[in-house]
Amino acid sequence: MHSSRHEQHDNNISDKIGTQFEERSVEQKAEKLQRLIDDFTVNHTDVEGKLTVARSPNERISDTCWFDVSTRTYNKTLKPIEVAFLKSMVPLIKFIPEGEGPFIVVQNE
Repeated sequence: MHSSRHEQHDNNISDKIGTQFEERSVEQKAEKLQRLIDDFTVNHTDVEGKLTVARSPNERISDTCWFDVSTRTYNKTLKPIEVAFLKSMVPLIKFIPEGEGPFIVVQNE
């Protein structure tokens, strides 16, 4: 039985992040994001409680950098820990700052 190194690598990535277009419930998204935050805080102990997951706008905590999985938005604070977290998670998570449009805007010519 022959298994290429490339095939093993692909399987590991899918195991870690799932398939690109996998349908997930809000709860599943929240659990996944919380695991990513927990993994991040292992090396950034000063983060605890500063990055939070919201499952709806009602769960947003105003004095934290929240990520709302129901709307795929976050509150852009530009605090160093927020920037470090977002940089470390590219391309695993895709959130846009609340109140801002999408990154790519199609313009009619």
